[in-house]
Amino acid sequence: MHPTPTIPRHSLLMVVMLLSLLNGCSLLHTDIPSLFSHHTAADHEQAAAVPAAPATPLLAGLSAEELSAVKAEALRAYQPRWPGIAKRSRYVRQTVLEALNQADAPLELQLIPAVESGYDPYAQSDVGATGLWQLMPETAADLHIVSNHQFDGRRDVSRSTHGAAQFLKKQHQRFGSWPLALAAYHLGPNAVQRRLQRHPWHDGDGLKRLPLPPVTKTYIRHILGLIALQQEGRINFPAPYPTETIEVQTPVDLERLHTVVALPKNQLFLLNPKLGKMQYFQNSPATISLRISQKRIDRLRQAMVQDSADHLTIRVGQDETIRDISRHYQVSVNELKRTNPNMNRDIKPGMVLQIPLRALTRIKVSDNPLLTRTSTGTEQQDQMPILQAYND
Repeated sequence: MHPTPTIPRHSLLMVVMLLSLLNGCSLLHTDIPSLFSHHTAADHEQAAAVPAAPATPLLAGLSAEELSAVKAEALRAYQPRWPGIAKRSRYVRQTVLEALNQADAPLELQLIPAVESGYDPYAQSDVGATGLWQLMPETAADLHIVSNHQFDGRRDVSRSTHGAAQFLKKQHQRFGSWPLALAAYHLGPNAVQRRLQRHPWHDGDGLKRLPLPPVTKTYIRHILGLIALQQEGRINFPAPYPTETIEVQTPVDLERLHTVVALPKNQLFLLNPKLGKMQYFQNSPATISLRISQKRIDRLRQAMVQDSADHLTIRVGQDETIRDISRHYQVSVNELKRTNPNMNRDIKPGMVLQIPLRALTRIKVSDNPLLTRTSTGTEQQDQMPILQAYND
């Protein structure tokens, strides 16, 4: 018999230390949250080999092989862009989900703006499509979404989402297929109908056989791939910022309100991309519906003191002087005193003052500050400077 070999104690100690180090690394990685869950190649092969019934009708008719392919394609296309998409979505996704619920539409449609605009409500294409849902002016008009110099209905998250959802539901009813409804949204329903008359297609025929241009087929695959990835928990949206809707009476100076309430930079315009202006002095419309952060809603209500359609009523801000107000609104100190007879020589923070509406006609109204930025591609969209705009 051969003697049993012995292992030196220092070698055993090194093995134990190495195993502990490897185990610690594993724990470190599993503790890091991610918007994309990580799967191994073996996981993908197993998922492709075992078909599962889709939990959403939007994926009905797709084979296990097709599902695997669209997921892989969407992952390649959107994983690098997702951090920017996810951060932008936090400002508007609460409104998107509310509008989809009100339209009785599948919540999976919330993935469409990720493909259409990168979840940037200010995105504008070279051909004039605008907003989260990239609506063309003609399409918006058909959906009764109105735009003017004061508001852009295509950037109105609630109206545009509701309109897009109704359109998609109508096309699904017409064609009996969600891939074809998506095609109608991208290409136009009449163009899809003409192609189907020449080359009929039904759910189950396979996405490759869709009688559509390559760019439309890619569009469909990306949306369906993102939906499938979200279903599996491999792609996630962060929770949207909680907001409440309030009605603000005009005339109103949103720029001043933003400053007096000390809102983070551009937050009012990130939550309300429909706004075309920073000031609304003409009593038209009589009120403006605004989304406001729940954390700052009380402070904003305290700052809102408008009680007259003939005057702009303001509350004096911290460290603000009567001359600051005079310069800002281009109205003399004497006129301010005549309009506010109870005003002392020294004004104090929180004091309520009225600005004559006739004086406001001399002021040049400012545009929404985010309208100076245009986005025509996802690379530009991902550079949108909003990541520090919502400082808690």
